[in-house]
Amino acid sequence: MVQWFEKARKLWVEAGSSRNETLIKLAEDFFDALMVVHESCKEGTCEVTEALLSHIGKLASDGQINIMIQKEAARKLNAILAKIPMELKKKKKILSSQEGSCMMNNVASRILRGGDYDLQVSLMEALCRMTSPAQRNELADSWFTMTFVSSAFKKLKDSEFETDCRKFLNMVNGMQGDGRSVYSYPCLQAFLDKHELLMPEDGNLEAFWIDFNLGSQCISFYFCVTDKDAQDGQWNTLCIADDEVRSYTVEEESGRKTLHLVLTEPVNIDSLEGSRVSIKFSSSLDILRATENVYGQAKNRVRLL
Repeated sequence: MVQWFEKARKLWVEAGSSRNETLIKLAEDFFDALMVVHESCKEGTCEVTEALLSHIGKLASDGQINIMIQKEAARKLNAILAKIPMELKKKKKILSSQEGSCMMNNVASRILRGGDYDLQVSLMEALCRMTSPAQRNELADSWFTMTFVSSAFKKLKDSEFETDCRKFLNMVNGMQGDGRSVYSYPCLQAFLDKHELLMPEDGNLEAFWIDFNLGSQCISFYFCVTDKDAQDGQWNTLCIADDEVRSYTVEEESGRKTLHLVLTEPVNIDSLEGSRVSIKFSSSLDILRATENVYGQAKNRVRLL
């Protein structure tokens, strides 16, 4: 398995950060096959964990490869970390080894570079799965050299992971100013055609956040379809990639800016279907600039008229 992984990794590295659908499909198929082995039996779980955990962690944090492949690797990294056999933990301290320490340093460094909010969340989840709160307090200063960043990381609670993670990543991305690669803005309302998409209900969630991801060229956000879903904590994710957008406009009226996205094909979310997404923001936010940074200027319908 390691040999096949290294052959695939070589292809991904040689292709660089540019998007290659064939290589993204290779990553999806490879990791799907790998997880079949991982889930097949206890021996398969142990073999995949021992042989490939550190390799997958390195891939998930490698900024040289396409960000979609990093995201796929990060998802599988968390799936493996969630099921490390207890006997394997006792037999071999994988996460406290030199390889494990190096992997965690790479993951922390990759979080700071941004590019895609969902990738950052997955990497944050991996760090939290690999360490206890006490260990995080000890290691945070070596992972994050800026004191205010390490201090903020130490405040993360496993029980409030989603909201604490949002606060931490908004701070990390925001401190990069105009050079940031993820813009996270609070919206007032969001719609798929005429269907309103609701803010997830969480007492610690400060706003309905929309993420403009420059690295992956997509806009993404978490939402609920119904009030009951919000109350039950059932969140959906909508990720709108550049190749799924035909055109966009930003209109300002009555103290609000509305981003309109016209999609190339309808999207289906639970019982909803639509081909237009509208998101309303405060007029004080530079939504046009963030959208242009994600999708480019050519798809701005106002510029085309």
